Amino acid sequence: MDSAPPPYSAAVGGNPVGGNPVGTQGTHVTQSQVVLVPVIVQSQFKLVDYDKPYVEYCPMCQTNVTTRTIYVAGPCWSVIMVFAIVFLLLPLLFCLCWSGTKDVRHYCPNCGSLIAYKRRGCGG
Repeated sequence: MDSAPPPYSAAVGGNPVGGNPVGTQGTHVTQSQVVLVPVIVQSQFKLVDYDKPYVEYCPMCQTNVTTRTIYVAGPCWSVIMVFAIVFLLLPLLFCLCWSGTKDVRHYCPNCGSLIAYKRRGCGG
């Protein structure tokens, strides 16, 4: 009994000390998974009765700002244009140049996010 006992891995049937079993390689392959997480972007703005710039709280900047207004063509503008073309009322086309027929969007001057919206005339 002068020989040392076998190592634990050899005694329980594992790999003998000194290398890999015949026919196997020492590389380990891992697979990576890509997990897609949906991002929901929700814009919040309110309907107001102001068509001129006014002081409003911007939720993105978290400050009070005086809004920057932009006039955009809304449903009323489209109705006026259709009536002017169908009934050949050229003077009615001049109403399209008037900002009173366009909707008003209030933007934050700092971050540019839409804060409020005013609908005009035909759009309700």
